[in-house]
Amino acid sequence: MKKALILAAGRGCRLDRKSKPKPLVEVCNRPILMHLIEGLAAVGVEEFFIVVGHQKELIIREVTARVAGAWPVRFLENPHYEGGLARSVLCAQEALDEPFILSMGDHLFDAAHLAKIAGVTPEPGGVSVLAHHAPPADKACADDVKVRGQDGRVIAIGTDLTEFGGTDMGLFAVDPAGLFPALAEAVAADPDAGLPDALQRLADRGKLACVKADDAGWDDIDTPADLIRAEMRLRDQLRAGVLRHTVLASTKVPDAVYDFVVGEPVTTKMVLMRGFFRNPEAFEFIPRESASSPIFVFSDETVTPLYAAPLHARMRAMGYNAHLITMPDGETSKSLASFTELTERVLRLGVDERSVFVSVGGGVVCNVCGFIASCIYRGLNLVHLPTSLMAQCDAAISHKQAINGAHGKNMVGSYYSPRMVLVDVDTLATLPERLIPDGLSEVLKHALCQEPEYVEYLMNYRGDFVRDLDFLEQVVTKNVRLKCELVHQDPKEHTVGMVMQYGHTLGHPVEHMSGYQLYHGESVAIGMIVAARVSRILNVCDDDLVRTHVELCAKFRLPTKVPAGITVDGLMEALRYNKRYLTEGTQMSLLQAVGKPWAVNGRHVIPVTNGIIREAVEQTLEVPS
Repeated sequence: MKKALILAAGRGCRLDRKSKPKPLVEVCNRPILMHLIEGLAAVGVEEFFIVVGHQKELIIREVTARVAGAWPVRFLENPHYEGGLARSVLCAQEALDEPFILSMGDHLFDAAHLAKIAGVTPEPGGVSVLAHHAPPADKACADDVKVRGQDGRVIAIGTDLTEFGGTDMGLFAVDPAGLFPALAEAVAADPDAGLPDALQRLADRGKLACVKADDAGWDDIDTPADLIRAEMRLRDQLRAGVLRHTVLASTKVPDAVYDFVVGEPVTTKMVLMRGFFRNPEAFEFIPRESASSPIFVFSDETVTPLYAAPLHARMRAMGYNAHLITMPDGETSKSLASFTELTERVLRLGVDERSVFVSVGGGVVCNVCGFIASCIYRGLNLVHLPTSLMAQCDAAISHKQAINGAHGKNMVGSYYSPRMVLVDVDTLATLPERLIPDGLSEVLKHALCQEPEYVEYLMNYRGDFVRDLDFLEQVVTKNVRLKCELVHQDPKEHTVGMVMQYGHTLGHPVEHMSGYQLYHGESVAIGMIVAARVSRILNVCDDDLVRTHVELCAKFRLPTKVPAGITVDGLMEALRYNKRYLTEGTQMSLLQAVGKPWAVNGRHVIPVTNGIIREAVEQTLEVPS
């Protein structure tokens, strides 16, 4: 068959967007409709008839531009598209007088399905329907068009069948002499008749054949979850399809196979103790077996005179062989060059296998000290004494140690657990005011992702959060608990632990593109708002989720817009250097409501197309004054 009729007229209420009706929604960065056109062209279709209605101008303009004359495309308008598929098919009655392929405009089919239907010649006056083996009756969707067949013929078709052997896939080989009269009869008898009613009439005449589909992939995309499942399926296919040669398990039997298991679970002791820095002698934070070993206290130029130098002096007075290492302030210390210089300095001073690395400072100091500790002798004792709110809520409460690369943040690192993390919130009294909201960004993240009641508490707080140490102690304590729960359940952040990546997919590029003029928490706040808008564009959530993000960030003096100096193209390019980026595209942690991370097929890592991310970023851009 050389002609195809594609039905793309109706609304897709759960997927339509203002500038993107459902047939133009992208999977793997191409509209659903273009996947279908290109797939049908590959199996020999030479001319396309597309029925349009809802947002017809957009569909016509987009398809015309993308096809660019490669195939003849004729658009047929259905002004009564809300009347159902039957009326859409009847729009082609005058245009098609030879056998054709009929397809729904919101379905994705693997090449095997398209090839199978293209190879079918419908009998005179008949239709052949491609049917997929059905799920159990209790698992079938109420909207599925079910098929009951016998000896290659369909004897019953419709959504209300209780006994059935397959589901209609929305792909047909059609003789117009059979389908169009059946449709006209069905609509004349009942103006609300649908396509299945006409197909049942053909079945009653013995003119509806059943073509059994194989197990190749296909998707009927009606909901946001359907869209993500299709994205997952196609990305998995792309990943597997790059190999020119697949080694079968039976190709060669190994001469021998051995397994070995390394290490035991490491427990990090989390200690919250106000006043520790005033009296470090009162608590044993250095393992007793390390008493005679070299100890390395890492800090930066700001924190050293406040906390690190006094601590170092008192450690020396207690008898420890302690060395103080001060690095420059800021993200420049998280470079590969800085890592090399600091590591060589430690090695020159002398180290042994029971040495302890102690970080005293914010997130940068925690990360650099932690990564060096994880590398020297393949891992030595690590203790974090975080002094910033960001470190107390996030960077130190982690087994992730990392430094930056030339193209992005935290690109080189390791999973390495500290022996102890000791938090003294009294250090927040000396923290610059801007760093309090910065650290609270991670508090907002865990609240938005894990506890609606926590969000309500934060929204109702009326005090001076910058200097209210009791409030800060309370949120630090709660954040430590929430984060520890996640790290325990999912240390590598593949499932529920993806919460810890919320806001970071765009937050890291924003931070990098700002030249680190925006702090980490400020950038993550923007990233969370972009993520909420991605969920809204996908119709996963309502407007309230976006509004809550914006109001909560604004309340705690965090930015809510991508700065005007950062371009959308620049951010899209920087996405490639994100931890969760795969060759096939970007993945994100998303919410469907406050406290409800979104998972599809049990996967919390949600693939998102570039077009949706770009749209969400554009909605979040600061308007130049």
